[in-house]
Amino acid sequence: GFSGGFAAFATEDAMELGRVGGMLEGDMADVMSTPVLQVSTPLLESQTVAKENGSYGKWTFSLMRSVSEVPPKRLHLIRHGESVYNHQLSYSKNWEDPTVFDPPLTKKGTKQCLALREKLWGIRGLETALWVVSPLSRAIDTLIYSCPYDVGEMARRGQCVVRHEVTEFLQTTGDIGLPASFLKNKYPELSSGMEELPEVWWYGNMESNNIFKERCTQFETKTNELDRVEKFKQFIYSRPEDVIICVGHSLFWKHFSRSNDGLKNCDMMEMTL
Repeated sequence: GFSGGFAAFATEDAMELGRVGGMLEGDMADVMSTPVLQVSTPLLESQTVAKENGSYGKWTFSLMRSVSEVPPKRLHLIRHGESVYNHQLSYSKNWEDPTVFDPPLTKKGTKQCLALREKLWGIRGLETALWVVSPLSRAIDTLIYSCPYDVGEMARRGQCVVRHEVTEFLQTTGDIGLPASFLKNKYPELSSGMEELPEVWWYGNMESNNIFKERCTQFETKTNELDRVEKFKQFIYSRPEDVIICVGHSLFWKHFSRSNDGLKNCDMMEMTL
């Protein structure tokens, strides 16, 4: 059953946080009106990574952008804090799936989020930024713990949205989450930001991939992964905000940013799109 499945992977860290299975206790514009010649020009896209130890790394690479596209967007890509899945996987032999559905953060993960909050204060344009978060509990909890503002108020103002495009590529049990109706009950403060979230938003369906039945039999295809990356890019371009804070996952950000390296827990990468 559902509760039994959660009890199976609730750890001491998660219990200390008052969470079991991630549950909280108590709780374009128009681009141009005149047609233009579609000429693609090189764009230098810069990326800066804020590491957990406080060091920074930066690199640039060339992309192609049409001159008729919207102005560049400044994105801050964040990977969630350490989850129970991450913790158990580090002790797993041969990197076997520890079978933890929609895992919560560990105590260490929560501390990472609180440290991240201090870094977020330094982002220029933070007060008017759009916040985007994956529907997986570890990402939502990372948002709640690290965001310097009231996430509920931001969601009501349309400044904080939960988007399924940015969830992790479904390759393990940890990438299967809760249906939208359950998430709205679990995180009522963010329900306004879930209006466009499909009831079953992860890859597959309730028969193949089901958190309640602890079932994971269908893994995401490469085609679908690439399609989601492109759809998220189009979503970013459709928004009026210039600064966007995105809380998500290592593999998705690696493909989205075309990076050679994945982010560690609560690392932050800055890029221009």
